[in-house]
Amino acid sequence: VFLDADGRVLDANDEYLRLAGYDKREQILGRRVTEWTAAYDRARNTGEIKKCIASGSVRGLEVDYLHPDKTVVPIEINASIMSGGDSLKIVALCRDITGRRRSDAALQENRRQLAGANQMLQMVMDTIPVRIFWKDTDLVYLGCNRLFAEDAGKKSPGELLGKTDYDLGWREQAELYRKDDMVVMRSGNSKLGYEETQTAPDGRRLWLRTSKIPLRDIDNHIVGILGTYEDITERKRAEEKIAEANEELRASNRIVSAITGVLNLQEILDLVLNEALGIVDLEGGTICLVTPDETLELAAQAATSEATIRDLTTNRIKVGECLCGECARTRCPLILRNREEVLAYS
Repeated sequence: VFLDADGRVLDANDEYLRLAGYDKREQILGRRVTEWTAAYDRARNTGEIKKCIASGSVRGLEVDYLHPDKTVVPIEINASIMSGGDSLKIVALCRDITGRRRSDAALQENRRQLAGANQMLQMVMDTIPVRIFWKDTDLVYLGCNRLFAEDAGKKSPGELLGKTDYDLGWREQAELYRKDDMVVMRSGNSKLGYEETQTAPDGRRLWLRTSKIPLRDIDNHIVGILGTYEDITERKRAEEKIAEANEELRASNRIVSAITGVLNLQEILDLVLNEALGIVDLEGGTICLVTPDETLELAAQAATSEATIRDLTTNRIKVGECLCGECARTRCPLILRNREEVLAYS
């Protein structure tokens, strides 16, 4: 289409007539192009005509034309000033971009739906009580859910992007984790439901139930690894307590069974001491009886130092002056289940 400086049509081809929504040139000659420009684009179109006159050209202008039957047609315009002649003229190349506009709209809708799906997926991953993570073939983290980020001592999943296991709180187990990852990726076989330990950022030792599967692209090539795990630390602790309780019960049963067939007090005390040492996993210990004057009398011992034996047999140790005496004084049991607890109490 050819225009004058006011944006009036001087001439146009048949394709432009179709774009403007008319059948004959006489219907548009001498009229401003803004007359069939949609109302919301008129001011911008007028401004671009002035810009073309001032700068010599306009590129990639998109406006909507409104046909007499109210059909809206999106147009892309590239215009330039024509040199020569007595009056200024503008030549504009216009094309229908309805198809592109629909494609753009479809793309935007797809992006909106994809963003919504990603948001929903992230919400699901952040809600379920399972840790989720995925890495590339170099074992660099590409993403994770909120619980996994928290386990790593981070505020959000984004803080793990680009990091490896060596950068995180469980760096002590990094080599083991990475070895497992490589086995899964190289073999192409999943590794499901196995238990392993992890060191938390605060130094706590956690128990995990882990599963890993290889990530594949559309051509079935392995491009990384996806892993999940659940924290089973409390369950493991409960199992350990049950095992300890069962062992104590079995030891009690053995003692009771033995007592029913033994009349010698020394044999009973030796048996009780040996079972007690087995429960707490210690090598040595003593059993003391409280005499009427509230001193301790050595009744049984195993792997006890000579100094301790001498103390309990030669010296008169009063109730409350040692670990055994404290129990006798308070008449309450003091159960220390392992060597660390004994040393800590002492």
